[in-house]
Amino acid sequence: MGKLSDVVRTGSYVYMASIANNLGGYTYWLIVSILAGPSPLGITSAIIGLASLIVAALSLGVNVALQRFIGACEGRGDVECRRRYFWSSLTYGLVVYSVSASIVLFLGLFGRSISNFTPLMLEFVSVLILVMGLSQILWFYMIARLKTKLLFEVATVSNLLKIAVGSLLVYLGFDWIGAVTGYLLMSVTLVAVNGAVALREEGLRFIIDFYAIRELLRAGASAWLPNFIVLMGQWLGVLAVFGYKTSIETGHYYAAYSIAMFLIAVATLVLGVLLPILSAMESGREELTARSTRLALLAVAPLALYIAYYPRPVLRLLGPSYVAAAPALTILTLSSLPYTTIAAANNLAYSYGKYRLVLALGLAQALPRILLYPVLTPRYGALGTALAVYTGAVIGGTTSLYFSKLLSLEHPYRDYLVGILLPLGILLPVKLLGTPWLMAGLLALTAYPLYVRLGVVPREDVEEVLEAIGGQRLRSLLRRISGG
Repeated sequence: MGKLSDVVRTGSYVYMASIANNLGGYTYWLIVSILAGPSPLGITSAIIGLASLIVAALSLGVNVALQRFIGACEGRGDVECRRRYFWSSLTYGLVVYSVSASIVLFLGLFGRSISNFTPLMLEFVSVLILVMGLSQILWFYMIARLKTKLLFEVATVSNLLKIAVGSLLVYLGFDWIGAVTGYLLMSVTLVAVNGAVALREEGLRFIIDFYAIRELLRAGASAWLPNFIVLMGQWLGVLAVFGYKTSIETGHYYAAYSIAMFLIAVATLVLGVLLPILSAMESGREELTARSTRLALLAVAPLALYIAYYPRPVLRLLGPSYVAAAPALTILTLSSLPYTTIAAANNLAYSYGKYRLVLALGLAQALPRILLYPVLTPRYGALGTALAVYTGAVIGGTTSLYFSKLLSLEHPYRDYLVGILLPLGILLPVKLLGTPWLMAGLLALTAYPLYVRLGVVPREDVEEVLEAIGGQRLRSLLRRISGG
């Protein structure tokens, strides 16, 4: 049976890598905005968004499916199986991303424009397609091999390079070209380091197994469409605000959305590497998923509710102008709560190969967002886009609870309710009394020890988490303090 500490130990590095990416992103976009203004920020976001959509459309879920098959191969101790799936996925990526990047590059070189994208912008898009596509395959490979510590280290270094080089180029007057170059350098670093590790592990053997590619495509198909629609919904949200409103409001919305994604990254502390671990298990998947989901939800709830209550001080840290996005941030942060049950049901269904459930769950979350963007964004701007995102999260979360019954996954609903009401009960009177936001944040954090005291989080789960993070010594310290 899998242990929660296995999930947390490896997942903690995925979480820290997400923190590095998020903090690197906040810092980078803030510097670009200060040095060059909102226009370069809008152009850079559009270029990255277009490249991301093309990569997601062509991936067909192969990168996500790689986690499941490598996890299953690892569970059997079959090295040749692992190598066969790795090289097949990488070969697929090299072919499809190279061809698509070449097409976009030729459009740019021949002076073609697409909508507001100039030929030079398309040339940058083409390079990003190839680099980002390979980067994603290698990223999921490293997670499947549970080499998450390296992911954190590479994410930290690549973000530092992005900030240093990109900011310098923008400062020297290269405008959006400098900003995109910094982002591109980050992706190149990820490909170089993770690729070197993968080659060392799997050897330089171009194994093209069409059966493995077919299996990857079959397994990835169910995850591909909902994931693509989710990603399309994400970037369409940014592009909708940009198209219907202004570049400044687009920057405000993007900042608020990034903070909400930071909260979702908290959930990946335990859910980020759940899929390969579940795929390698013979029994006990439902129990481990339930424990992981409870821990993820309770980790997110106090932070999400605090930011929802105090959005202005949080946004003011990025700059005074971002305070305008406070209503949107409040709505977006609340969408992080249903994400935990969505991710849990998705991972469990995928580990069992129930691809239709994965597809239905992804569509339930993403389609409402896409349908509501053209309705709400023109009238309410960033707030309307945030409402569309939240509606999709609620519908997706409700659907995940229904699917959980089909998967024999029993959620601890009482613990979920207490986990949300407890920080809510702390923050409501604090807000009404006009408590300074820093003090309110400290009070919100008291919800975590209260979870343990009230038994909302079982002591054994906390001990496994502490052992995963700090070793047996930290676990023993908790026992001495609590008298256990």
